[in-house]
Amino acid sequence: MAGVAFIFAGQGSQYVSMGKDLFDGNETVHRIYEAMMGSAEEEIKISFNGPEEELKRTRNTQVALYVEEIAIANALLEKGIKPDALAGFSLGEVSALSFSGAFDMMDGLGIVKARASAMEDATRERKSIMDAVLRLPDEKVEDIASSFIEAYPVNYNAPGQVVVALREEDGEKFEAEVTEAGGMTMRLNVAGGFHSPFMKSASEKFEKELGNFKAGETVLPVYANLTCRVYPGNVKDMLVKQMVNPVRWTDTVRNMIGDGIDTFVEIGPGRTLSSLVKRIDRSVKTLNVSDTESFDRVLSSLGGV
Repeated sequence: MAGVAFIFAGQGSQYVSMGKDLFDGNETVHRIYEAMMGSAEEEIKISFNGPEEELKRTRNTQVALYVEEIAIANALLEKGIKPDALAGFSLGEVSALSFSGAFDMMDGLGIVKARASAMEDATRERKSIMDAVLRLPDEKVEDIASSFIEAYPVNYNAPGQVVVALREEDGEKFEAEVTEAGGMTMRLNVAGGFHSPFMKSASEKFEKELGNFKAGETVLPVYANLTCRVYPGNVKDMLVKQMVNPVRWTDTVRNMIGDGIDTFVEIGPGRTLSSLVKRIDRSVKTLNVSDTESFDRVLSSLGGV
């Protein structure tokens, strides 16, 4: 394996008006949005027009991200940009699996709706937060987290950046201990402690809902958040486990590079994943697509038509 990977953004990267520029100016993106409008009209309207507080809701954010990401990835494919591998961060992994052929576009949308609904319900059951911890070794973050009753390192984003899910009432004490240890924290713009035991009820609901959808083999290799390796045959089982286990992004990217990937194209709003990839290995090339300008830039850089 060698060459280009598409990497799909996750929750937290959203912003009002995301996708609108390409919806208005790209025929393929417009067509795919229209195809999903019947099932996701409200979420798409919120992603285009806001309000921001509604877009932040998990059930709206995840659907809006999925629609934009599938539309952009297929628009690139129609222009001759075919990736050699795929990966996605949290919600983005569902986009990657759908684009890979594990399930069709509309089933993917249904899966995202079920996932988002279960996760939003879980955030109401247990008040939890996510803190990004910077400037400390992973082992030190794990050590600090272990001193709390419920604090779980859940996103291993890049060297010196680990996200911890914990009880809301422990936030200030945890942040103070990180500061005392020489690190700094940043509270994430998400509704709860994802990828941790706080999502146990969500994973149980999601597992039941997945029974309503068909899943097949991937056509393109997809690297899993759970194992940092290419997905095996059981897509559904891995997706359920992903909800209550850490996203090991650092090791995933390193494994992709080790397998020959030297160009990463971030699909979706923002440049969060591109920045993380560069922190993991500065020698690789990163691009991102979120609007017409960046879409054209990728075509020019990778030889699209």
